[in-house]
Amino acid sequence: MAITRLLLIGALLTLATGPAMADAATQAYAQGQDAYGRGDYAAAVEAWRHAARLGNSAAEFRLGAMYEEGKGVDADPKQAVQWYRRAAQHGSERAQFNLAHMYASGTGVEKNEGEAAKWYRRSAERGNAHAQYALGLIYYRGIAVQRDLVEAYAWLTVAAHNFKPNAFRDNADEVRDQIRREMTPAQLKAARDRVDEWASARD
Repeated sequence: MAITRLLLIGALLTLATGPAMADAATQAYAQGQDAYGRGDYAAAVEAWRHAARLGNSAAEFRLGAMYEEGKGVDADPKQAVQWYRRAAQHGSERAQFNLAHMYASGTGVEKNEGEAAKWYRRSAERGNAHAQYALGLIYYRGIAVQRDLVEAYAWLTVAAHNFKPNAFRDNADEVRDQIRREMTPAQLKAARDRVDEWASARD
């Protein structure tokens, strides 16, 4: 009976403190943003570290970027990878993309094209245009995945749609045109159907 009562009290305390912790994390993250805007990178790191301890994935991502760029802390690619991984596991598409890039380039972690492809896909599925572009190139070139013109064309189409007018969109269109010349009519239809399915899922 006493154990049941303790469990119930613990559950009630968790419910009571959950929103308060979320508010504190949001406030700490905002303080970090303000400090960063002032150029006080050390204060930004301190605030974001506090927000990250409270489970704020945006703060985890920003800490990864600070360690990668050496702002407010000594540049440390391994620390950057650790923070990106935490944020990526908590669903940050930007962290997933950056973690993929770290694996692809072997920065702060042993180079692993398979891990890079995995994290590019997770980021791409969450709507990151740069990850969609990278994934299209990966499937076109067959890097750590089986070469797949349908997947390549589909992801480059989605990326081109999501990019604002820039060099990435121009390049995505150019590579997509190259791919189209290698595709059969059936493959092209399959790719376009896949793009339509992706768009419908996002609506």
